[in-house]
Amino acid sequence: MKSILAVLFCARVSLCDGQVSDGGDFLYPLWDSNRQFYPEDGSDANTRKCTIPPFQEEDSSFVPTDDSCPVKVGSAVFVDFQELAVRYAPYLFYHPLEENTMSAVNRTLDDTEKGRLVIEWDDYGTELFSNELSPESLLETTRNPDYSMFSHKFHFEHDLDEEYQAGDGFDEEGRSRAPIYWRAFASSHGTITFNYYFYYTWSGPAGVGVLTSMNGTTQYTRLQQPPYGVQEGDWESISVTICQHPDLHSPLAVTYRQNAWGQIRDCRYGECLLYKDTTHPVGFVALGTHEIYPSSVEEVVYADVQPLEFFANLQQVMLVHRTAYADADGQYRYFEPNFNNVKQLPEQYAIPEQVDRSDYWVAYSGVWGRITDLHPNITGTYPICLADDTLSYKECPTEEENEVFYLYLQMSGV
Repeated sequence: MKSILAVLFCARVSLCDGQVSDGGDFLYPLWDSNRQFYPEDGSDANTRKCTIPPFQEEDSSFVPTDDSCPVKVGSAVFVDFQELAVRYAPYLFYHPLEENTMSAVNRTLDDTEKGRLVIEWDDYGTELFSNELSPESLLETTRNPDYSMFSHKFHFEHDLDEEYQAGDGFDEEGRSRAPIYWRAFASSHGTITFNYYFYYTWSGPAGVGVLTSMNGTTQYTRLQQPPYGVQEGDWESISVTICQHPDLHSPLAVTYRQNAWGQIRDCRYGECLLYKDTTHPVGFVALGTHEIYPSSVEEVVYADVQPLEFFANLQQVMLVHRTAYADADGQYRYFEPNFNNVKQLPEQYAIPEQVDRSDYWVAYSGVWGRITDLHPNITGTYPICLADDTLSYKECPTEEENEVFYLYLQMSGV
């Protein structure tokens, strides 16, 4: 449900451009009016100030119908899934300040002595299952008959340092060094759906916006606020549904998923954003927490925290995602799909006999990372404030500069 306070907030502090994203009605001709994204055009052309997502259910996905694809196909049509997976894989664009980048899963498993596997029993506390973190130990959580019924109760703990948490990073051209992963299934009525998965060893702090007033002066402070949002191990995803007919080039629909909701974009009605003149959807990755959105926005307002009635000068606290992609000089960092970095996940029945040991992790069904609260020495304890354009950091207001903001920090445990 869309927050009325969030709508009022965007208007109140003059952040929004009047384009609240609500998945409204589109009346465009079939497939021919999807927008094309040219990142070199820069933020002025591609980045909005503020939007509010439509808050579709987290497990929502595009449901094909009998008339979804204009040309029907029979079962005899040959489909090269790997070729199609690459053709429709998304381009992902990252916030200029992002420090915890996408990673190959094997980054977590390369040094088996830097991690351990733990099982959490409901009545007996935790048990150390393995003092190493390896493809074999992850596989054992589902193959050991004494534990396979409880495989969802496992989690791992990896030694944490800045190099590990940073992920695989980008090359000199700004392209991600990490792969992405995919599976596909027939989604009825002549369609195929590709699920794409993206792995991060570390998720950074959540975005917050604090609106205060004092002595007739209103001030809005943008910050990333640990420990909220900080966690070890982070998976994100996008789904792309296509028509099986080889003459149709654009996707049929793209489903973007965040942690508690998603957005479906129906490409038949001009709702999709594609990379230049290609079939690749575009996604914009939120600073810190890595949720993926269909647009570049300085601040996506997704929740509000009701201020205490007695704290009148604290006007509003908003939870936001920041998905701007280009820095002040127009430079950007991104994932570009190709045949080497778009990797198919093996099916469960093929593990372990038909796969390389490096893919044993696909059988693991536990939690990717610690499930307990992280120590403040790891998460950080102080907020990181951002400039008005969200593209650089600045000093947070002092108590003398903004007493209300300072009290908010104390109330939130900082």
